[in-house]
Amino acid sequence: MGTYNAAAWLLDRHLDQGNGGKVALRSDGRSVTYQDLLGEVFRAQHALADLGLVGGERVAMVVDDEPGFFAWYLG
Repeated sequence: MGTYNAAAWLLDRHLDQGNGGKVALRSDGRSVTYQDLLGEVFRAQHALADLGLVGGERVAMVVDDEPGFFAWYLG
Protein backbone atom coordinates (compact mmCIF):
# COMPACT_ATOMS: atom_id res chain seq x y z
CA MET A 1 0.00 0.00 0.00
CA GLY A 2 1.40 3.39 -0.99
CA THR A 3 1.57 6.52 1.11
CA TYR A 4 -1.50 8.77 0.97
CA ASN A 5 -0.92 12.51 0.74
CA ALA A 6 -4.05 14.57 1.34
CA ALA A 7 -2.44 17.66 -0.18
CA ALA A 8 -2.00 15.86 -3.50
CA TRP A 9 -5.73 15.15 -3.72
CA LEU A 10 -7.10 18.33 -2.15
CA LEU A 11 -4.68 20.87 -3.61
CA ASP A 12 -2.07 19.65 -6.10
CA ARG A 13 -4.48 18.05 -8.54
CA HIS A 14 -6.42 21.31 -8.90
CA LEU A 15 -3.21 23.24 -9.53
CA ASP A 16 -2.05 20.61 -12.03
CA GLN A 17 -5.35 21.08 -13.90
CA GLY A 18 -4.70 24.83 -14.18
CA ASN A 19 -7.30 25.83 -11.59
CA GLY A 20 -4.99 27.86 -9.34
CA GLY A 21 -7.14 30.98 -9.70
CA LYS A 22 -10.37 29.22 -8.77
CA VAL A 23 -11.84 29.47 -5.28
CA ALA A 24 -10.81 26.61 -3.01
CA LEU A 25 -12.37 27.88 0.23
CA ARG A 26 -14.95 30.43 1.33
CA SER A 27 -15.29 31.53 4.92
CA ASP A 28 -16.76 34.64 6.54
CA GLY A 29 -16.99 36.46 3.22
CA ARG A 30 -13.39 35.65 2.32
CA SER A 31 -12.46 33.59 -0.74
CA VAL A 32 -9.14 31.73 -0.97
CA THR A 33 -7.90 30.42 -4.31
CA TYR A 34 -5.96 27.21 -4.74
CA GLN A 35 -2.84 29.26 -5.52
CA ASP A 36 -3.29 31.37 -2.37
CA LEU A 37 -3.81 28.23 -0.32
CA LEU A 38 -0.62 26.74 -1.77
CA GLY A 39 1.31 29.78 -0.53
CA GLU A 40 -0.17 29.38 2.94
CA VAL A 41 0.66 25.65 2.95
CA PHE A 42 4.28 26.50 2.11
CA ARG A 43 4.36 29.03 4.96
CA ALA A 44 3.04 26.39 7.37
CA GLN A 45 5.59 23.84 6.10
CA HIS A 46 8.43 26.27 6.69
CA ALA A 47 7.17 27.14 10.16
CA LEU A 48 6.98 23.45 11.08
CA ALA A 49 10.47 22.83 9.66
CA ASP A 50 11.79 25.79 11.66
CA LEU A 51 10.53 23.97 14.76
CA GLY A 52 12.62 20.96 13.77
CA LEU A 53 9.75 18.77 12.57
CA VAL A 54 10.12 16.54 9.53
CA GLY A 55 7.56 14.87 7.28
CA GLY A 56 5.77 11.96 8.89
CA GLU A 57 6.05 13.24 12.45
CA ARG A 58 2.82 13.71 14.34
CA VAL A 59 1.76 16.97 15.92
CA ALA A 60 -1.29 18.17 17.80
CA MET A 61 -3.06 21.20 16.32
CA VAL A 62 -5.23 23.77 18.04
CA VAL A 63 -6.47 25.93 15.19
CA ASP A 64 -9.50 28.15 14.69
CA ASP A 65 -12.19 26.98 12.27
CA GLU A 66 -10.98 29.17 9.39
CA PRO A 67 -9.11 28.78 6.10
CA GLY A 68 -5.80 28.77 7.98
CA PHE A 69 -6.74 25.36 9.38
CA PHE A 70 -6.34 23.81 5.92
CA ALA A 71 -2.91 25.38 5.44
CA TRP A 72 -1.68 23.88 8.71
CA TYR A 73 -3.34 20.54 8.07
CA LEU A 74 -1.93 20.19 4.57
CA GLY A 75 1.43 21.69 5.54
